[in-house]
Amino acid sequence: MKKWRGILSKLFIIVSLIGMLTGCNTIADATITSKPAQAVSHGKMTVKYIDVGQGDATLIVSPEGKNVLIDAGDKSHGETVTKSLQKEGVKQIDYFVLTHPDSDHIGGATHVIDTLPIKSIVMPLKSSSTETYFGVLLAIKEKNIPIIHGEKGMSLDIGKSVKAQILSPGPKVSYIDTNDWSIVLKVTYGKQKFLFTGDAAKKAENDMLASGQDLSANVYKAGHHGSKTSSSTKFLKAVRPEIVVISVGANNKYHHPNIETLQHIHQVGVKKIYRTDDRGTVTATTDGNTIEWKSEK
Repeated sequence: MKKWRGILSKLFIIVSLIGMLTGCNTIADATITSKPAQAVSHGKMTVKYIDVGQGDATLIVSPEGKNVLIDAGDKSHGETVTKSLQKEGVKQIDYFVLTHPDSDHIGGATHVIDTLPIKSIVMPLKSSSTETYFGVLLAIKEKNIPIIHGEKGMSLDIGKSVKAQILSPGPKVSYIDTNDWSIVLKVTYGKQKFLFTGDAAKKAENDMLASGQDLSANVYKAGHHGSKTSSSTKFLKAVRPEIVVISVGANNKYHHPNIETLQHIHQVGVKKIYRTDDRGTVTATTDGNTIEWKSEK
């Protein structure tokens, strides 16, 4: 009887949290806007691609000092992420974007949630039956953090000088592949544009292409760790990146990044590829005009 009560309790929490997610299109500082971003000559934006092995975690610090964390690696890298944030002086996360339910993207989220104050969680309207996903939902509930159902057309308020747009998923999509549900975020500061696609696969890429949205970006974090399921030639031609960052684990069992994907990236004229398995954590700092890069193992 106690076992069944425990299971029913978990189901109740999951259903209630998914209900929250379904009902929340805009919460906290999320807005729908098309206001262009303007460069702030005295301010700099930092984009830190944190080395979490075979996973994803990226910190964005706007010139106004607002912090966005995109994913947090797997469970074993939660502490790695929080230490990296604390090293940057982050005391609060304004938006914690969990692109999709895969464990290598959200596994470390519970540690982050337990360690740092978080104003809002941004998630797609896609649930999972995994223990990892349940643990994240439980951590969110315990901290009473507002949830934003992130979808195309929304923007995150991270300062007047920066434009942060959600390009995918659309409001009426129904993808079979969980990866296609990934929240895709484009961040623009002055002349510099950064694109973050989670694990979005070719179906989501094709939908973004068909939508007519401006997908161009100076810096593109390769989808799905450089897998052949993402970064189609058509998509890459629309993005036209100068720099590509690949978050990937050394000697991973999936053989990421895929050789053909790397060839496609080179064919569209990419000037430089930064890989976390080779460089470790990679950081881009921009004043809106130029970008300075550094890496640390």
